[in-house]
Amino acid sequence: MKKALLATLLMSLLVAGVIFYSWQLLQAGQQQSLQSKFHVDIAEVKTEIDEHMATYEQVLRGARSLFLASDKVTRQEWHSYVTTLELHKHYPGIQGVGYAVSIAPANLTKNEQQMHSEGFPDYHVWPAGKRERYSAITYLEPFDWRNQRAFGYDMFSEPTRHEAMQRACDTGNAALSGKVLLVQETNEEPQAGSLLYLPLYRKQAPLDTVQQRRQALIGWIYSPYRMENMIRGMLDNRDFKGLRLRIYDVDSTIQKTPDSAHPDIDPAALLYDSAGTSSKPVSDDAILAHYTLRMETAGRTWLLDFDALPAYAEVIGLRSLHKEMSAMLLIGLLLILLTWNLFNTQRKASLLAHDLTTSLRQSEERWSFALEGSGDGVWDWDIEAGKVFFSPRFKQLLGLAENELGNDIEEWRQRVHPDDIAEVNDAINRHLNGETPEYSCEHRLRHNSGDYIWVLGRGKVTSRSEDGRPLRLVGTKSDISERRQTEESVHLLSQSVHQSGEAVIMTNAEGVIEYVNPAFTTITGYSAGEAIGQTSRLLKSGVQNQEFYANMWATISSGRSWRGRIVDQKNDGTNYPAMLTISPITGKNGAITHYVGVQQDLHEYEDMEARFHQAQKMEAIGTLIGGIAHDFNNTLAGITGSIFLARKQVQENPELLERLETVDKLSFRAAAMIKQLLTFSRRNKAEMVPLAINSFLKETIKLQRISTREDIELKSVIVDHDLTVSGDINLLQQVLVNLLNNARDAVQDRPDPRIEVKLERYSAAPAVLANHPELIARDYACISISDNGRGISPENIDHIFDPFFTTKGVGKGTGLGLSMAYGAVRQHNGVITVDSQPEQGSSFRIYLPLIEVSTATVDETTVGVTMGLGQTVLLVDDHQELLDTNRKLLESLNYLVLTASDGEEAVGIYSARRNEIELVILDVVMPKMGGTEACKAIREINPQARVLFATGYDNAGMQQDETVADIPVINKPFSAAKLSTIIHRLLST
Repeated sequence: MKKALLATLLMSLLVAGVIFYSWQLLQAGQQQSLQSKFHVDIAEVKTEIDEHMATYEQVLRGARSLFLASDKVTRQEWHSYVTTLELHKHYPGIQGVGYAVSIAPANLTKNEQQMHSEGFPDYHVWPAGKRERYSAITYLEPFDWRNQRAFGYDMFSEPTRHEAMQRACDTGNAALSGKVLLVQETNEEPQAGSLLYLPLYRKQAPLDTVQQRRQALIGWIYSPYRMENMIRGMLDNRDFKGLRLRIYDVDSTIQKTPDSAHPDIDPAALLYDSAGTSSKPVSDDAILAHYTLRMETAGRTWLLDFDALPAYAEVIGLRSLHKEMSAMLLIGLLLILLTWNLFNTQRKASLLAHDLTTSLRQSEERWSFALEGSGDGVWDWDIEAGKVFFSPRFKQLLGLAENELGNDIEEWRQRVHPDDIAEVNDAINRHLNGETPEYSCEHRLRHNSGDYIWVLGRGKVTSRSEDGRPLRLVGTKSDISERRQTEESVHLLSQSVHQSGEAVIMTNAEGVIEYVNPAFTTITGYSAGEAIGQTSRLLKSGVQNQEFYANMWATISSGRSWRGRIVDQKNDGTNYPAMLTISPITGKNGAITHYVGVQQDLHEYEDMEARFHQAQKMEAIGTLIGGIAHDFNNTLAGITGSIFLARKQVQENPELLERLETVDKLSFRAAAMIKQLLTFSRRNKAEMVPLAINSFLKETIKLQRISTREDIELKSVIVDHDLTVSGDINLLQQVLVNLLNNARDAVQDRPDPRIEVKLERYSAAPAVLANHPELIARDYACISISDNGRGISPENIDHIFDPFFTTKGVGKGTGLGLSMAYGAVRQHNGVITVDSQPEQGSSFRIYLPLIEVSTATVDETTVGVTMGLGQTVLLVDDHQELLDTNRKLLESLNYLVLTASDGEEAVGIYSARRNEIELVILDVVMPKMGGTEACKAIREINPQARVLFATGYDNAGMQQDETVADIPVINKPFSAAKLSTIIHRLLST
């Protein structure tokens, strides 16, 4: 009985204690709920304000982009832009979007006159007065009655606005002003105001320093805000019942720590009060919770002061605890009564409860963890016994039947992939040692098929001994093979895009760039940090018109891909051609969420294509030149031969003889032009000899000085050590003379005409060799001829090597000089390049491959006519007039001449009179049988036969034929002296 009474007394005391403790807990819980909801509401309010301020700043950046994308923004364009924003609908609290121009004192009158001319005769910059710098609001939309009050206002004259405008200019970032009274306000319900400024600089101006930014400043894009309207609009007219929000400008506030109940705040710094500016003060006892925080926005710090008032508890659903207290008292009384009745069975019930609790806990711990992975394989490891229970689902994951997997832990270990076993054991041991709250490891298990599958193993110790040793580990196995495969695919795709040599750009549906790969940076010069967050207009070059972009946008916004050539602009301001493909990306609902663009730089491709077309054009012209050269040279040969014969008959008529000599010179000059044309077309084989380019260049310059005006400075810079090339003296001299003459003509009207010739050794870099695949050597002699003349315009520079292209006046140039120089240099396995800017001069560079040996050459020349000794010569040519002329020429040289008009006839005559004929002169191109075939036939008759080829073509084809490679060649037209000398040499051997 005493035990029962004692137990009842103890129970009564316990119940009283529990009731008191529960009361305290309930009160603490209510306070915690209030604080939790209070801080959630605070966080939401701050987030709303942060996000809206960022959006308002983006509005100004969009307006600034309108200026940056155009040379001039008209008032109508500004009105259209702001109208499309629908400020009152999407951006509550913005009084307007405006533009204030920065004005130097000297330009103040000009600004006012400009505005008068635009239809605003009453416009003036106010307030009046002399200042070092003015500003004036020239654009402000919507241009309603309230905003018209600000038209022409100099915000830079007011200190608070001045500070924000100067901060925006110096930093280049958006700047928010302190508390002001907007000039738009009237006496009816005025509100505190603030303004957000974004600087506008001149395009392409350097902006690295504060001084540079001040010099480049044009004006400010800005927005005025009425704080009452703006904050309520941001918070979507939130019901502030029981929650009071006040916003202060920190720069005007003296505050304590954020935990202070009521910081000492200057009322004049108040920007906004959710309770209204005329609300009654609230005592500290009535405030359930209080919190202050600072937030930075556009370089300005605001203090947000929150109070939870008594009505706030009702709003969040907190109620009185009287009912709970009554219920706890009733339960306490019942417990006291039950204690008396149940005391006698307490021990028995306690033991039973202990057994049931232990069993239930083990069962619950065994399966609760497994149930979290419903559908996965379950395992239960008895660590001391070394036995494992594997669920049927576990065995199904591995493709095993119920009896194919025992309960030995080693059977499971043997199925772990050899590369993963160490990681798995480490994860298990760290959990068993208490280092991790649970075991978790991704690894591979061998499937019954022999393949490995990826699984996620998770487990937890559910039982430990009294000394802390783990006794039981329960867990699950999840098949994650599909997820791993997806991750690998995503990684592979990501790396493919990242490593691609083509620029890849991804934007959102509005065209704002969200991703660029490294190739984008390589091609455009914009880093990822510079590009992300910008629109694709970042690359706009201005080459394409607005209609081009409208068609592109119409295509991709309709869900189709767009592909085409486009000219974009790099970060350094240069344009580059590209092949662009844009494809839309849709979400699950079919709506377009992103666009992906792939851009290939076409600069090198188009350069190669241009060189290919140039080579084709040169080849076509060369074919034309080669076709006319034969007939032209034959005609000239007939003329020169006839002139030689005529001169012998008019020796006593000096005047006629002089005229014949003039015709003869003109004929050989025409022949030289044909030779140059053949050289240009690479159809005339140059006579290559080792040539010391140093001395050759010095001699050429020395000769050129004779024909150069004394007032033109002709300077030469030539290396001292010898540079030797394999070259044709005549061709190279013609190239240099042409270039020097062009330079002389280019500087003739300059006040200080200068020409510089420079020779240096040049080792070609790999990049140069890649751009000029025709270069076959590594070391070159580089000859540069530079002048300070008129230069070459961009539209002409691509055509200067074209035949017959000239910018000189009529009679001042044939248009063949540079084209022949181009052909001659190419024939020397070299390259000629040009750099030129209008009015800044030109520089031509010739690169000739160097050779190891340096051998001086002597140009074999002949002087005078060598007479024959009556030998018999067989002359063969299909051109009858030329055949008759050359026959008479040879007869005048004391030779007996037999003639034939084609190769077949020549072979027949030689076969019949082989013992008489001592020399055969063969034209190369003839009907029936050409000269090469006739030579071979004659050599079959007499291998020692002497033969001379005479041709109006080049001799490259004959020299490629080894059977006639030793036959000398004389090119038409030829002089009697040269022909007689060669014949004499052949007949003397």
